Amino acid sequence: MNKKALLVLVLIIFTLLSVSAGFFLGKSYPTEITPTDSPPPPPPPPPQVTSQSSSDGTRQLIMTATLNSDGTHTYTFSTTDDSHQDKQFVFTKTLDQTQTMAIPFNSWSPDNKYFFILEQTAGKDTATLVFPSSGVPFSTGEKYLDASDIFTKKGTGHRFDQATGWASNSLILINTTSDSGTKGPSYWLELPSLAVIRLSTTF
Repeated sequence: MNKKALLVLVLIIFTLLSVSAGFFLGKSYPTEITPTDSPPPPPPPPPQVTSQSSSDGTRQLIMTATLNSDGTHTYTFSTTDDSHQDKQFVFTKTLDQTQTMAIPFNSWSPDNKYFFILEQTAGKDTATLVFPSSGVPFSTGEKYLDASDIFTKKGTGHRFDQATGWASNSLILINTTSDSGTKGPSYWLELPSLAVIRLSTTF
């Protein structure tokens, strides 16, 4: 084979190798995907704690609100002394997303014998729940009394609006509205007799 023919053969072989290399380099191959674990769900938010001290500062009402995995909230109430040594469980309730519970600033009676909390439902009247701070049930055997429900059942001709505080150690001050929505007279709810007393002065 002469030099010219050999050169042509070398060029042909080089061309074929270049084309083959380009083909394999440009071809995509499936890659193996290693499955990875999905990220863990975020931790639930910490419980929300609110409290309200009695007027003399010797007792404290504590509410702990815990968000559950189904979207409901569990509200737990307890009382304690000013040194937090005498903590006592009082009440717990789980509510859906349309309901909340709260401690008003004037929750405690002046002698610290009673306190009340609020249960609020969207589109409905607020329930006022009254508890003995000792944890001992009322003489009726109930752990708490619904002041708004008691007032409604008395048939005064007015609607319960809100409990605004305490007029004495055993008198809860209640404001009312008329059926037309105008402001009604004020009342006392006496504990533990549950007597409802209309007042001449509106608060």
